[in-house]
Amino acid sequence: MTRCWSRWPPWYPVWPPRPATARLRAWISTSYVPYRRVLVCGADTDACVLGVALGLFDAGVPVEVVTDLCLSAGGPQAHQAGLVVLRRQLGTSRMTTSAELMGLGGGPE
Repeated sequence: MTRCWSRWPPWYPVWPPRPATARLRAWISTSYVPYRRVLVCGADTDACVLGVALGLFDAGVPVEVVTDLCLSAGGPQAHQAGLVVLRRQLGTSRMTTSAELMGLGGGPE
């Protein structure tokens, strides 16, 4: 009997958990390093940043996305779309800017 998700590319299904997510959870559960928070920024807000931030969040890691240090190869619309999804999934309290991190004021993008 074949499972329906086995026909999809291996990176597509969210369930069952991907091996990288399982390894991350195992590492976090055995790690002795206390994390106050993990900052995420980078290229392709709507793909890579989104995937990493949600993966960390799902693994129980306190994560924040630095919105002004992210961009997307798909342009500003793709970047904004990624931020919309992140705000909805993580909450606005987990969105920050580099100015906020440096204590210069400002607010989430």
